[in-house]
Amino acid sequence: MNAKIILIGNINSAKKAGEIVSRYRKAQELTQVELAGLAQTGVRFISELENGKGTVHLRLILITYL
Repeated sequence: MNAKIILIGNINSAKKAGEIVSRYRKAQELTQVELAGLAQTGVRFISELENGKGTVHLRLILITYL
């Protein structure tokens, strides 16, 4: 297993949350399509999340990543 440490820091905006998710996904060498499948959500959700769209539901982020 090739574990990589991702420093998160403070999440104080949708943009920051998206940057962290994108960085984590890329560190795991996953596409948005693959992450959407693993998270049992749509590619559109992953895309909007990574792009910092403020209307992404926080509950889905917490369920998916915690």
